[in-house]
Amino acid sequence: MEGRKEIVAVLLLVAMVTCLGMMVFGGVGIGNIGVGAPVQVAQASSVLNWVRPNGGGGVGVERSWGQEGHKVGDVDRNGVVDRDDVMELGRMIGGQKAWGRRADVNGDGRGDCRDISAVEGIVKEAAWVKEAEAVEDAVVEEGEDNGVVDEGDGNGVGGDLQFAGYEWNTRSDGGDPGNNEWSSGGAWVDSVGHLHLKIGNVGGSWYCAEVETVEDLGFGTYTWTVSGADTLDKNVVLGLFNYADGGKEIDIEAARWGNDKWPNGNYTVWPEPREKTFELGAGSHTFQFTWSEDGVSFNTDGVQGWSVSGGVDWAPMPTFMNLWLYEGRAPSNGKETEVVVTGFKFEAGTGATDGEEGGVVADVEVEVEDAVVRGDGDVRALYVWDAYYGILTDGSEQDRFFRACANAGVNTVWMLTGNEKNNLDSLRFFADGGSLYERFIERANGLGIQVHALFGSAKGRDVLDDPETSTYKTYVMAILKYNYDHPGARFAGLHFDVENIGSGSYNSDDVFYQKYLEFVRDHLKKWNYQGQTVQSQGMMLSLYQDVWPGKHVSVGAWTALVKQFDLVCLQAYGDDLDSVVAKEFGCLSQGRAEMLQDEGIPFTILLETGHASSNVTFMDDGKGALEKVESGIDDYYSQYSEYAGIGLHNYSNSIRAWYSE
Repeated sequence: MEGRKEIVAVLLLVAMVTCLGMMVFGGVGIGNIGVGAPVQVAQASSVLNWVRPNGGGGVGVERSWGQEGHKVGDVDRNGVVDRDDVMELGRMIGGQKAWGRRADVNGDGRGDCRDISAVEGIVKEAAWVKEAEAVEDAVVEEGEDNGVVDEGDGNGVGGDLQFAGYEWNTRSDGGDPGNNEWSSGGAWVDSVGHLHLKIGNVGGSWYCAEVETVEDLGFGTYTWTVSGADTLDKNVVLGLFNYADGGKEIDIEAARWGNDKWPNGNYTVWPEPREKTFELGAGSHTFQFTWSEDGVSFNTDGVQGWSVSGGVDWAPMPTFMNLWLYEGRAPSNGKETEVVVTGFKFEAGTGATDGEEGGVVADVEVEVEDAVVRGDGDVRALYVWDAYYGILTDGSEQDRFFRACANAGVNTVWMLTGNEKNNLDSLRFFADGGSLYERFIERANGLGIQVHALFGSAKGRDVLDDPETSTYKTYVMAILKYNYDHPGARFAGLHFDVENIGSGSYNSDDVFYQKYLEFVRDHLKKWNYQGQTVQSQGMMLSLYQDVWPGKHVSVGAWTALVKQFDLVCLQAYGDDLDSVVAKEFGCLSQGRAEMLQDEGIPFTILLETGHASSNVTFMDDGKGALEKVESGIDDYYSQYSEYAGIGLHNYSNSIRAWYSE
């Protein structure tokens, strides 16, 4: 009997959508699509989610694409309309792949978000019909799974889609926040199980996206991993929150609220407005709050902590994710916006995070509780040179590495991937699709650590003599392809260790700086894979450049080079605060930090912990001396708003020994 009820519900939904489509589109026959009834209705309902009556467009009609007999929505021409067609269409419309009329699924003469929505609808409808048939035909025993679609298919009984083990309803109406229009077509789950939220423009109107759990969730720890939150337009808001009637709300938002100068990180507890703002760094982020009857505590990437006490002893409520426009304002850059939620996890109770198989991550997180987290969101970056091989291939060494990162407060890793010495050995880690990198980066991101590809150094002539045939290009192209194929486990940036040459073809530092500037500006930033560049993938470009005191370097040449980068790492090796500051300041005619401050370029101060002269390295001074100087650097450089934090060089020696046990 229950099975029959579900069939009736599906049929009623089909009938309602059919009638609504005929009314809105002024008598355009659904039958004109030229496919079977289930696909017809799906296409109509999906287009309706994006197109308002005054928005133009319409339901697609039967078309010839040069090959007769293809199903509507079968973009990749394999005879099946599925999630692969959605991904293929997205690549076509995004300009990453050439496309023809096959991208015009709804027949309005264009390839745009409405066509993606149409194919999403076809896939969803096929799942609904399959589900109804399964309920009708199967004899379902008590307690047996009755055909709920597996996680990652983007569909679920009881909700519009499934993500991270939960059923979610999408939104399709008009209203707050921001008095926006909302479209269910702006939320979908891709073939690898990641949730996409998109603000799209249709016929000159902007449509926002929101999902809400079917189930109410209560006290516990809520964790999201998100890509794209750091690069949002000033008028775009990403919300991750719990909400109930009466204004009860626990909220994490990435937004600048219409002002480029405002911090883009926000924690808020309502209805009594208690809030904190902070600045998000570049790359993907892990956002988290823990809610109990006593209060709420927040963190981002394991830092940026804040908590409130009392006033939150509420009943369970739905969890939401939305992407919307502040006060309904169009994006100031005029572009559609998308973020990818690669993970969501709810743990009831106090919310101690489970470890991975074998308990390795659990061990790390226990140790983090005792670790010193220095600064307020400052970068703590760690170089990884030859040790990268063991970290990627040896499980126990990888465990040790993450313990060291946790205890040293590391949130950024610069990991060797390539150099200029015609050495392509590490390309083998990309040969199998990058599975080792993918597992490593997923694990790092889950611990709030960004992974950047490290290139070093430029003492050879390869990259400067001919960038287009250099090993650098080989590696950059491999990384662009890897990021394209693994949107949920991307390299967050490229870090270049640039050594002065002062000999050979480039016999002055100024000439070298000019050549390197040309490499970055005229080559690196233009290389692309499927239309995606370093910048369009959101990767940070960072630079280490070792100007030593007494070197005759023009300020103009050095400044022109560093302007090509998002972050500059100042080599100022010394084993006490006075020598660090003296070396940082004495390298050029004025302090490099002061120059970067004037140019608005973030910078870090680098400290040496490996083999070097005793007055340069902390290897002989010990962990305590290092942490004391780190604290002093944080205090001293806090006068500079562009001060981003500290880099440690490098993992293999002291850091591995001091922090991994």
